[in-house]
Amino acid sequence: MKIDKIIEDSLGSSRKTLEETLSQHEFASSIKLASEKIIDTYKKRGKVLLAGNGGSAADCQHICAELVGRLNFDREPLSAIALTTNSSNLTCIGNDYGYEEIFVRQ
Repeated sequence: MKIDKIIEDSLGSSRKTLEETLSQHEFASSIKLASEKIIDTYKKRGKVLLAGNGGSAADCQHICAELVGRLNFDREPLSAIALTTNSSNLTCIGNDYGYEEIFVRQ
């Protein structure tokens, strides 16, 4: 398969996924609800905790960095912690209690 075809197929697949996602009212509603919960957390001077597995662990670290750093414009930092960044916690809890407990115990 030629690289041009691979790129075209990949972008076409991404477009299809985006179009399907945008057509689902339930998906947009869930994003709105999550946004409202995060905003409410910050209004109450709380902290957002993020977790993920595999590539999603990297995503949660990126989101955390954007909240604490500069997402879209200069502002005060928003309090957030990525629970995936402490390898000692992750392996200790996983070994002692099971990997299904690594975020619960933190």
